[in-house]
Amino acid sequence: MSRDALQQALLNLAYDNTGSMCYANCSVTCLIWACLSRHNFTVGEWGEPASQLCEVLRHTDGLFQIDGQEWYHSLVANWDAQHGQADSAEFTSLLVHWVAPASCSCLWQRRWMQCENVYIHDHGDTYQPLMLQIQPTLRNPTMAVPPNSLHVRPAPQLVYPRCLHALGNTQVTPLMKGH
Repeated sequence: MSRDALQQALLNLAYDNTGSMCYANCSVTCLIWACLSRHNFTVGEWGEPASQLCEVLRHTDGLFQIDGQEWYHSLVANWDAQHGQADSAEFTSLLVHWVAPASCSCLWQRRWMQCENVYIHDHGDTYQPLMLQIQPTLRNPTMAVPPNSLHVRPAPQLVYPRCLHALGNTQVTPLMKGH
């Protein structure tokens, strides 16, 4: 299928939201759409899961049930679901680790310089989302946020778009490369 045909198939896809599957429905849709939004996308970028993701897009018979898919159960097999509602960022991280698209990178490094040497203080994972913390006093949307008041740390709860390029001394790689 062409990229345009895959986009159209995704636009026509309807999900069944049994229980509280909205986190998975949203994560799968966003990952597929983000990949298909790249002009030079090829299905091969989805690696081994390409056939399963294409199968999702070929579904035309009623509502698609993610929780009825073997790949979904493999992804969440070791997930601690005792708290009831699942977290979309945690599932997104599992999903992106599974698909491992070459165009995706959440990698970041915080560097510091001593004399003439640059050292990496800490870093993130290629597929781990970031959480941006803003000091409570700066949460007024009408105020400009000074860059030195932002703190970036790895977190399993919130995913932020590719517009985070650099915050203070922290370099953040765009989420989707090659766009």
